[in-house]
Amino acid sequence: MTMSMTGYGRADFELNGETFFVDIRTLNHRYLDIKLRVTDRLGTLEQKIKEALKARIARGAITLSIFTEESNSAERKLSLNINAAREFLSAAEELKRETGVTGEVNLELLLKQRDIFTAEKDKIEVDEAWKALSGALDAAFTQLEEWREKEGAALKLDLQNRINTITEHLDTVEKRAPEIKQGYRKRLEESITRLLDKNAEETRIIQEAAFFAERCDISEEITRARSHFDLFNDYLNNEEPVGKRLDFLCQEIFREVNTVASKANDANMKQTVVEMKGELEKVREQVQNIE
Repeated sequence: MTMSMTGYGRADFELNGETFFVDIRTLNHRYLDIKLRVTDRLGTLEQKIKEALKARIARGAITLSIFTEESNSAERKLSLNINAAREFLSAAEELKRETGVTGEVNLELLLKQRDIFTAEKDKIEVDEAWKALSGALDAAFTQLEEWREKEGAALKLDLQNRINTITEHLDTVEKRAPEIKQGYRKRLEESITRLLDKNAEETRIIQEAAFFAERCDISEEITRARSHFDLFNDYLNNEEPVGKRLDFLCQEIFREVNTVASKANDANMKQTVVEMKGELEKVREQVQNIE
């Protein structure tokens, strides 16, 4: 199945009176690039999260975020750091002595210091947390894959249409080839006649004939290109990730088309080859989005 590398999935889960949200966003990338933005409370699960991602996605840039919104029932305990409060007061008194600044440190100012009062939440048990999180990951993955499958189906149809268009151009080139070959033959005969009139060496004549044979024959390039097209369509129907293989095939097809272009000493054929290369460039751009 052709899968796009672009997609989005979201799910949530409850844990100790808190609601956690899981966001997965994927974009195209040559390799597998994973970025995690996980709330500190679930930081110990990052390795398991990465393993779960690698098991489901072969290629692409993945950003997974896990964040929380506290519910009204979330239990918190207020903790006072008395040592931090004393150090703050001591530092304030020293500042007054050293600089001559006047003023008093009151309770309102102390309450604004983040290190003095902390809200402690219930500790999260790892196994329980993973059980809840893994369920949400599966739900987010399902949504993500539905998105990627839908885009992948559109990509597949577009690529098939473009390959068909390129094949039609190749048919035109193949039909035109005998006429091109005949033109080469005529020019070769004229060249050989001139060489014979000038009493040229046999070696020179053989070289001209060899050049003609190499220059005018594009049958091998056409055969290889058609083979690449067949393989391309086979890959599009493959259940495994095929983006890298399709990208490689595009390079091989470009090579054959460029060789045909170099041999096509004909304005009409060159125009057809230009159109083929334009379609191939669009194919290569689309292939970059396939997993």
